[in-house]
Amino acid sequence: MSTKVASLQKQVEDVTAVMNSNVNQLVANSEALNSLKDNANSLESKANVFNQKAKNVRKAMWWKDMKMKAILAGVVLVIILIIIRK
Repeated sequence: MSTKVASLQKQVEDVTAVMNSNVNQLVANSEALNSLKDNANSLESKANVFNQKAKNVRKAMWWKDMKMKAILAGVVLVIILIIIRK
């Protein structure tokens, strides 16, 4: 009978060891997941800043392009006026 009790005690110890290992793995996975979540939040924040800066640069380049087109149109208009008046 004591061999049965010893066998059962060994099985209980084995199950307890496996459960402890699983709990430790769960804690490690939880920490890794939290770290990943923090990194994702940081990346999302940086992506939003990048998008805003990209919009600002796009607007600035559009205005620069429009200014250049206006200057070019003005120069062409002045040349046409000079040609017409001669």
